[in-house]
Amino acid sequence: MKKSLLMISVSVGLACVLATATAHQRGSVLDRIEHSIPEREAGWRLVKDDAYRRTEVDDFPQAVLFWTNGVEEVSAYVVVYRARDTAKGIFERDYEEEDVERRTKLEGIGDAAYLWMPAKENDSYVIRFSKANVVVMMSSRSEGTLKRCAGHIAESIPPPNKGMNRARK
Repeated sequence: MKKSLLMISVSVGLACVLATATAHQRGSVLDRIEHSIPEREAGWRLVKDDAYRRTEVDDFPQAVLFWTNGVEEVSAYVVVYRARDTAKGIFERDYEEEDVERRTKLEGIGDAAYLWMPAKENDSYVIRFSKANVVVMMSSRSEGTLKRCAGHIAESIPPPNKGMNRARK
C-alpha cells in the first residue's frame, strides 16, 4: 500500500514537473525570439509600446513584436504550438494558395518559408515561415533587412524535443 502511494505521488509530481517544463520551454522560445535581432544586429531594439502583445496563458503562446534601429522597422507575429506537426499543418494549410503570383519559396529560413513581394509601391515585404513548433509572419519595407532578421529569428528557435513529442502520442 505504501509503495503504491509512493508510486502515485512520484507519478503526479513528475507529471507536474513535465507540464511546467513544457510551458516554460514554450515561453522561453518567445524570450529567445524577442532577443534574437538585438543580439545579432547592432543598434536594434525591441519596442514595447501599445502595439506590443504577448500572451502565454492559453495553449498557443503568441506575441506581436516590433524591432527598430531608428531607421528601419521589422514586425513579427509569432505563435508557439504544442507540436511540430500542428505548426506544420497550419502553416501549409493557411498559406498554400495565398497570393501565389507574388510568393517565392525561400531556402535556409526555418523548415519552410515564403516571401511575398509588396502588392504596390511602398507596401511591405512579408515572410512567413515555420520552424519546429513555431509559425512566424514578419514584415518590413526592406527585403534584405527582412530576410536577415527572419534568419536571426529562425536561428533562435530550438529544434523540437523529440522525447517530449513521443510522450504525447
